[in-house]
Amino acid sequence: MATRRFRVLTAGVMLLAVVLVVTRTSGYSDPGRSLSWAGVPVSAQPAAPPVEASPVPTAAAPTTPADGGVLGALRAPLSGLFHQLNSETKHSAAGQYSILQDITSALRDRITEFLDWVVGRH
Repeated sequence: MATRRFRVLTAGVMLLAVVLVVTRTSGYSDPGRSLSWAGVPVSAQPAAPPVEASPVPTAAAPTTPADGGVLGALRAPLSGLFHQLNSETKHSAAGQYSILQDITSALRDRITEFLDWVVGRH
């Protein structure tokens, strides 16, 4: 029974790999909306970047030119994502710190009430 499951799983993985290879080599590519490991030739680059609304904030242009390496195309999107992550983390931390202060003051009040009750009874 385990070998049958393994065969079915292997067949599914192979089918997925074939589908990915076929879709990747289908020839359709929209140069402005996909990432690629290969660099875009200088003659094929558009004169002006297309304007589109993006839900992810993008970072300012880097001060050093992109080196065109493997990670050159990912530098701006990753920078924007890290800025968004930092902003969301800052807001989350501020909210958690506020809750922690409320819990601390409430706990301090309860402990003070309890100690007053213990001391007052004896």
